[in-house]
Amino acid sequence: MMSLLRKLLCKDSKPACLMTEEDKAIIHRLAAGDKTARTQAIKIYHAELRHLVEESLHRDIRSINPEMAFMSEVDHPCPDYVLKSMYRKQILEG
Repeated sequence: MMSLLRKLLCKDSKPACLMTEEDKAIIHRLAAGDKTARTQAIKIYHAELRHLVEESLHRDIRSINPEMAFMSEVDHPCPDYVLKSMYRKQILEG
């Protein structure tokens, strides 16, 4: 049942994803400059990250989707600003 639910929630990305379109929209708002979305976006990122670790799918977070790649730099204590900028561009253009 959970496997089917995950596939339905993430039809446009890899099947193990829990991130919904609403979750992605919040991350897109942050990428577009809405600083009020930061706390909620980080919570979404952490929930997705926790799920990926539980499912042993955490090989390369950045390859999962552009939202996870962007959030990996947003939530990093010492982010790579060039990568963050590239991921932001992918989100805003995609």
